[in-house]
Amino acid sequence: MSNLKEIYADLSFHYLQMLEKNEIDYYEFTVISVLLKQTILYNKKSDGISISQWSTKTGISKRKISHIIEALLSKKIIKKKRQTAPKKGYIYSRFSLTLVNDVLKGHPYARDAYPYAHGAPTYRERTNNNKDEKIFKIDKNLIDEYLQFLISKSTIYNIDGYKATIRREINNGDAITITNIREWAKEYKGISI
Repeated sequence: MSNLKEIYADLSFHYLQMLEKNEIDYYEFTVISVLLKQTILYNKKSDGISISQWSTKTGISKRKISHIIEALLSKKIIKKKRQTAPKKGYIYSRFSLTLVNDVLKGHPYARDAYPYAHGAPTYRERTNNNKDEKIFKIDKNLIDEYLQFLISKSTIYNIDGYKATIRREINNGDAITITNIREWAKEYKGISI
């Protein structure tokens, strides 16, 4: 996690420099900061954030958030991808930062701490390439303990949403999430999974 924090700090500094050069304004910087936290610190490539969530996390009105997001999209600082929730059927937006790969190029911790910067394959991609690999299963009680551990170590505003995201990543076989659970289980529970 400390390596992720260093990456987060370096990226934050990069966007702060953009603010000082008037390439972005204060409100755009605020939105970028939220997206940085929601992706880099949680080791995710993108995050599904609704206008209401943007408003809650930034303290900016929903109407203004829509304008800020459009401005950042037009400046090609963020990307938006429409996605359909598989079981519920509704469509939502996933946001990611476009400059992450450029800023982290050559960063000493990028490959290990944030492999998305280098296009590392996900667990599912590796599984599809190797049909003999077993699907990863974890005991439900262990997942609950892991989630409680994560929540106790972070400031999380939407705990239910956070839990749902982690469970979905486990079910989808996300390599980083599974590696994190294995390391946590080994360090804090003394078990190998």
